[in-house]
Amino acid sequence: MKRAWTALALVLVLVIPLHEGAARIPEVPKEMQQLAGLVGQWEGTGWAEVGLGERSSFDLILDVQPLLNGAVLLVQARGVPNPESDYSLPVSYIELRIISYDRRSKSYRVQSLTRGGYLIDWETESADGGLTCWHDDVRAGRTRFAIRVGDDGVLQELGDSKPAVSSAGEEIWDEDYELTLQQRIVE
Repeated sequence: MKRAWTALALVLVLVIPLHEGAARIPEVPKEMQQLAGLVGQWEGTGWAEVGLGERSSFDLILDVQPLLNGAVLLVQARGVPNPESDYSLPVSYIELRIISYDRRSKSYRVQSLTRGGYLIDWETESADGGLTCWHDDVRAGRTRFAIRVGDDGVLQELGDSKPAVSSAGEEIWDEDYELTLQQRIVE
């Protein structure tokens, strides 16, 4: 009988804390749920300005994975030069982004890591289930990009930089790149 009570006590000691811990799992921020449409594998094409009006086109695969039950999105971009392009970069494009929502500051956090060893912290704002991100780069000036999935299901990312100032005092942005991607059906 003593063994039965010991076994029951041991089960209660182990099970109750596990059950309580499960009840304390925080909910995924609703702001991250608004970006759920980005999740999946995407493929398509893009172009980037490489100098004095010349554009390099490339094929791109974008893999957006939810981590921590959707509280974080891991975005991996892999691009390869398009051999049919008039001008093509000889190297492939690789980038890693981490997107999350910081409840304390009530803002999205977007960080990019490049294979060149740079970490970029982007300032962000959200609209229509997408994000617009920008940062100031000592080499390239102000840079920004916008990413969203349209009503037609196409993921589009537009990037521009080097703002000039017009005679009216408004910023004029130079379009630097564009990505147009369809969701990939993985079987």
